Amino acid sequence: MRKNKGSISALIRLLKMSRGSGPKLVCSIILAAITSVLTLLIPYFFGKIVDLFVGDLDMGQVTKYLLFIVSFIITTAILTYIMNTLNYKISYDTVQKLRDSAYEKINRLPVSYIEKTSVGSIESLVINDCETVSDGLLMSLNQFFTGIVTIVVVFIIMFIINWKLALLIAVITPVTLLITAVFLSSINKHLKAHSAAKGKQTGFLNEMISNLREIDNFDIEKSIDGKLKNIDKDYRKIAVKATFLSSLVNPSTRLFNGSIYAIVALLGALSVISGGMTVGALSSLLAYATTYMKPINEISGVFSELSDSLACASRIFEYLDEEETERFDKECSVEFEGNIELKDLVFSYDGKRNVIDGMNLKIPSGTKVAIVGTTGCGKTTLINLLMRFYEPRSGQILVDGKPITDLSKNELRSHVGMVPQDTWFKTSTIKRNILYGVHDREVSDEEIEKTSRLLGVHSFVKHLPNKYDELITSKREDISDGQRQLLSIDRAFMSDPEILILDEATSSVDAITENKITSAVRVLCEGRTSIIIAHRLSTIIDADMIVVMDQGKIIELGDHKTLVNKGGYYSRLYDSFMQ
Repeated sequence: MRKNKGSISALIRLLKMSRGSGPKLVCSIILAAITSVLTLLIPYFFGKIVDLFVGDLDMGQVTKYLLFIVSFIITTAILTYIMNTLNYKISYDTVQKLRDSAYEKINRLPVSYIEKTSVGSIESLVINDCETVSDGLLMSLNQFFTGIVTIVVVFIIMFIINWKLALLIAVITPVTLLITAVFLSSINKHLKAHSAAKGKQTGFLNEMISNLREIDNFDIEKSIDGKLKNIDKDYRKIAVKATFLSSLVNPSTRLFNGSIYAIVALLGALSVISGGMTVGALSSLLAYATTYMKPINEISGVFSELSDSLACASRIFEYLDEEETERFDKECSVEFEGNIELKDLVFSYDGKRNVIDGMNLKIPSGTKVAIVGTTGCGKTTLINLLMRFYEPRSGQILVDGKPITDLSKNELRSHVGMVPQDTWFKTSTIKRNILYGVHDREVSDEEIEKTSRLLGVHSFVKHLPNKYDELITSKREDISDGQRQLLSIDRAFMSDPEILILDEATSSVDAITENKITSAVRVLCEGRTSIIIAHRLSTIIDADMIVVMDQGKIIELGDHKTLVNKGGYYSRLYDSFMQ
């Protein structure tokens, strides 16, 4: 029952999404009714022609009936084309809204959800599941309304021809519908499991293909093949069961409806022999019996396809109902100067162990701050909290005296330039990647080249065939990790932020490149609040303030000279670095 409620809820939400297609839907229903009636009149006139050939032949009447039939066929073909075009439009418009909502949802999900969910699973949901919903909607629109009208009109005509046989068919029909309902109630959960298994399979393949170099490097192809075979085996088991059960619906109803046709043929033949009806009437009745059963078979197929679509839609809506981070449209602006303050800051990823434990720190505007400490002490976590990728359990982060929770995330991040440990580039030109974070001003090619020269980017870009118009990706082999890091730094600086964050920005560069970056950072940090996380202490010796962290707490604070003379943790760390 709960599954059925989920499908009904998904159907209602889909109908709400198609609300803007109301006029098209009304036109489609009207056209479905007209085409059905015209199609159903054809057997009636063929029956009349049969009676004319059996009895007194009147070629004038035969010609008239044939003209009617030809005109109905042509009109039906034209109207069906228009109806199908409208149905395609309704289906694709609705699914486009659904897919757009699914994609836009990604930007509103907390980072924690993205990190615990397979990228391939989300891809499968946005692409494959939406496509399945589209197929189900299209099939429903093309066949459901036409089928309903056909059933009603055919029954009326059959009732006129022979009311006894029509009532017999009407009594037997609910059995077919009951068979369909029984099957659908049992296959819905299997179809939803099928959709989830497909997402798992897609997610695994996406992860493996994205990391082929590491797989080759560690020679674990056989292990990966084994895991994929297990996933495929599970998918096959679920898919076969779901496909088998859904495939039983249509042949079961066809078998039952074939029996109805045989009964009508037998009783109709006996009626002709006894003089109860003409041969033409029997031929029309048999044609209508076939026509009556055809939409029932199609509707059962529609329900099967629709059930699969609603299972996918339920999964999509569950994803859309995931808890979001706060909306991006808060109307609270602040003149950014770059003053940062941490007040009693506490954070935990799992709710058990605090990664940041009661931290207090003031960073005046324009200060260059370095954060050092052992791996896992909370350096990167602190940056994640400042960027609001995560929210603290307690305490506050203030920028220029205002809690960052009072600012929209897009406003906060528009004033912060960040260079993360892992570089990423969209598939585009170097120029567009450098300008990725620039939205509110025009930047000339001369300005791009000037900044790139300062950072050492120009020294390798000038050797590329198309220079700054060269197409790059995150996986391009002829651009080193160090060069990618330089481009990432260039991108952050081009956004001209008030607050600059460098998280291990020199981790992938050689000593010469490190010196270039250090010199450039020294110039570009002037007038900005800068937070630098680094294991290479040579890049932070000139910092105004060095924060030493251990187990989520600040254990030492001061400039380089003060901390070295203190002889504490930082001093020992620096001595080991210099050896």
